[in-house]
Amino acid sequence: MANPQADEFTRISNELLERFCSIRIPGEAMQILLVILRKTYGYNQKSDKISLTQFSELTNMKSFNCSRAIKKLENMNLIKVTRDKYISEYSIQKDYEQWKPITIFKDSILFDTIKKDTIKKDTENSIKKEPNSITFDTESSITFDTNKRKKESLKESKERGTSLTSQKNTSEELKNFFQRYSKISEPNQKTHINPILEILENIPPELTKNDITHCLNSVFSKLRKDKGVMMNFLVENIRKSISAKHESVLLTQKQQRLKQAELEKLEIIQTNRKQLTEEAKKYRLQNAEKIIKYSEFFSKNKHLFSTMEKYEIESAFKNNSIMLVENILLSKMNSS
Repeated sequence: MANPQADEFTRISNELLERFCSIRIPGEAMQILLVILRKTYGYNQKSDKISLTQFSELTNMKSFNCSRAIKKLENMNLIKVTRDKYISEYSIQKDYEQWKPITIFKDSILFDTIKKDTIKKDTENSIKKEPNSITFDTESSITFDTNKRKKESLKESKERGTSLTSQKNTSEELKNFFQRYSKISEPNQKTHINPILEILENIPPELTKNDITHCLNSVFSKLRKDKGVMMNFLVENIRKSISAKHESVLLTQKQQRLKQAELEKLEIIQTNRKQLTEEAKKYRLQNAEKIIKYSEFFSKNKHLFSTMEKYEIESAFKNNSIMLVENILLSKMNSS
């Protein structure tokens, strides 16, 4: 037995409500408008992100019918839609002067311009002359409309991708969490599952399915079987856990990037060292050849050098100072 409470209501200004009463809104569009009112003003907020799945569940309409009704409301400028890749944000157009209501032609206007008799005669004549045209037109228009709807639904399903199936799977996982960790054996889709799904719809791309499962598991595991569940507290803890996990994942990724940068730096240093050692080897070989050449010349031509020069050359050979040896020997070698 339904038992609505007086203190649970959606706040809406009388002026806006009266304006809604004064215009004609088609049935499906009216249902969508009521959902947006409930999700925005019902939660004391100006706008809210609402998925097509939520619209479908709350209105008992198919997704493509919901999309069509949303477009009608947009064309009438009754709502504002901020479209996103994953989930769109909806709000009410409060400035009713910008609304574009559907125009209805009254009988009096039609009968002032066209007489009843002419209408009757024209319709009778057209039916007599072309009896098959009516059935043909209706059949073609019906098939055209159905094909158009099918195309819209296919396009919509492509845009949503596998989000609907993944959402269903996530709903089942959440139900299992409630059954496992709390005394709620049959969790309600609206009050228990949807508030958590709203958080999961905006998951950062860095987090994997395992990360989300870990977050949910850690939060749900703290529930006590003998007590009920405070949904506000549970949702807030899930949000905090996901935020903390996201920061942890970002930190890990940053550390991995830094480690990779350090490894690349070490590789550069090692390659530079190899190049330096190879150059040093070449330099030593060249110096060794020069030392042999200079020592042979010095031993054969000692008479060309003074006592001081001999002492300096011998000291330079001991210290492997090729520059000093070259300064003294090259002039003698060139002259000889």
